[in-house]
Amino acid sequence: MLIEFLEKAVATGCDSIEIEYKDGKEWVTAFWDRVGYGIGHLDPDEAKPMFKEMDDLNREKEVTIGGVRYRLAFSRYESFGEWVYRIQIKRTNRAVAASQRRRPRRS
Repeated sequence: MLIEFLEKAVATGCDSIEIEYKDGKEWVTAFWDRVGYGIGHLDPDEAKPMFKEMDDLNREKEVTIGGVRYRLAFSRYESFGEWVYRIQIKRTNRAVAASQRRRPRRS
């Protein structure tokens, strides 16, 4: 679920997403620099797996989207008494391992 939001953000050229609770829903906003637009929202019960996925990705710190490796940086801040979660997305110079494998030579 979180991966789909990250994919949407990367596909539109954004460099981060924020997840914020407002009006009874978890709103996901993609940002390019300081310009943001909504890419989705979830009910709190629907969002639980997304937060679990965020915890898992926070440990790994990297994800592959469209065959490209991205480094993720997680942070949070308080806004009007609610936590806002921010995930910065940076492309790494490291290629995906599968693309680096040599193909066996056929004799």
